[in-house]
Amino acid sequence: MRTPGNHPGIDSRAKGIWRFLTPADRLLLGALLALSALSFAAVNQMRSAGETVVVQAGNREFYRGPLRQEQRLVVDGPVGTTIVEVHDGAAWVSASDCPMHLCVRMGKISRAGEVVVCIPNRVVVRIEGRRRNPLDAIIG
Repeated sequence: MRTPGNHPGIDSRAKGIWRFLTPADRLLLGALLALSALSFAAVNQMRSAGETVVVQAGNREFYRGPLRQEQRLVVDGPVGTTIVEVHDGAAWVSASDCPMHLCVRMGKISRAGEVVVCIPNRVVVRIEGRRRNPLDAIIG
């Protein structure tokens, strides 16, 4: 009987690869995974705390205000309404009439440079900080 997580082909291939690796290979693989995790944490710490939330609707700036000030913004767009909430130093899209609700699922943002975008409704929520983020982009 096949259960979720029970994929005989994948499991047997992973075991085969693991047996093929020497102890030095396993140590190197573990070190690379640890280095990746540390790099991710370091990049996250380099982001400055956000101070201002900017909401754009279409090509115009709809709202700009402090991230510490509570707000509930109703933004109309081509497919309906997008609701942006600002509370406790974070901003997020709490509801939207867009078809897939990816903007709602993106969650809260609070650090400078973070962005939530609702493409169908043409709404962009962006966090700005005092100093410019030294990173051009973060992928992952």
